[in-house]
Amino acid sequence: MPNSKNIQINSLDFDNIRASLKDYLKEQDTFKDYDFDGSGMSVLLDLLSYHSYQQGFYNNMVANEMFLDSAIKRDSVVSHAKSLGYTPRSSRSAKATVDITFGSTAGLSSTFAIGNRFNSTSAGRSYQFTNTSTGTINLDANTVGAGATAHISNLEITEGSLNQTSFIVDNSNLNQKFVIPDLDIDTSTISVNIQTSATDNTGRTDLWSLAPANIADITNTTKAFFLEQNRDGKYEIIFGDGVVGVKPTSGSLVTITYLRSNGADANSLSTFSHGSGSNTITTISNSSGGSTAESVASIRFNAPRVYSSQNRAVTPDDYVSLIL
Repeated sequence: MPNSKNIQINSLDFDNIRASLKDYLKEQDTFKDYDFDGSGMSVLLDLLSYHSYQQGFYNNMVANEMFLDSAIKRDSVVSHAKSLGYTPRSSRSAKATVDITFGSTAGLSSTFAIGNRFNSTSAGRSYQFTNTSTGTINLDANTVGAGATAHISNLEITEGSLNQTSFIVDNSNLNQKFVIPDLDIDTSTISVNIQTSATDNTGRTDLWSLAPANIADITNTTKAFFLEQNRDGKYEIIFGDGVVGVKPTSGSLVTITYLRSNGADANSLSTFSHGSGSNTITTISNSSGGSTAESVASIRFNAPRVYSSQNRAVTPDDYVSLIL
């Protein structure tokens, strides 16, 4: 028997905790010759043992979640990755390339605007595609009259429904966050515009860009935004502070446009339709490249490796290289 004046702590399973507590109490004069297994004390021993076991398990889980290589919960892994400057990859939308021949030239201009919808169906499920950049409509010499045609060549279309969310900047609110509400977004399709107010269109077509990896490339006049994933799995837009990147003024209207993606489910589609039945779509390349959001295992593997190779200013040699 171990020295019963000391409770054993080197084994934390329930039975050993209970046995250790009982051995300890047996050696106390107050409980000498007490029947620990046939009395109310047995219930108290069970309660103490359960509490100790649960506390030990909880502390073990908390300790695991404190480190990237042992964390299990996704929000813990994302939080650790953020401290390394790593943003987990979102879902990626499938892309396809098509030619369009228009059945009529009526009302057509030479520009095919962003946001036109293309539809495709597979296994009874419908998918929506859109063009995220403008296209050029090639009109025949005879743009009016019988037999006149118009077409677009090699137009890239991207799977996903086009969505927008807007915010009014309030710099007096230090806790204001610009969180995109959808979980299934493709962050590579995010575009950000900032108007000086909700009624002033200044800046409506002035796109802000994703901040470069090297912070030394960002000045107080750089219209850039930073992208992070929060603990809820949603992506958040962060703006500069007036020193590193432009800080939007209070009252400005922030408009974020993005595609909600179906990921890998939209791969390998080959048939598309657009507009009226008179338009003919010829598929140049089937949809491909769609993928699901980055897994926990992938984040855990990639985050420290991206951190070790990024442009950073930590050591004297880092500063020397940046200055040069």
